[in-house]
Amino acid sequence: MEAMTSGLPVVCADIRGNRDLVLPEKSGYLLSARNVHAYSSAINEIFLDPLKRAKMGKFNAEYIKSFDISLVSHRMAEIYSAF
Repeated sequence: MEAMTSGLPVVCADIRGNRDLVLPEKSGYLLSARNVHAYSSAINEIFLDPLKRAKMGKFNAEYIKSFDISLVSHRMAEIYSAF
């Protein structure tokens, strides 16, 4: 979330939590936690392609706003008040 808020692309493990935030190829890369080569390739790709890096970063800076605490807490209140 911190990288996304800062307008950076994300390279991270494909695990719960990350999977909820990162949209593959739009905001970054979700990779097998054990695949060192995939991490290296993704980091190199982002490093060598400034247009892709900027596009992903811009997307992230906007997309992460939908996870703002005020929006999330409002939605949680709606969910729990339904019971």
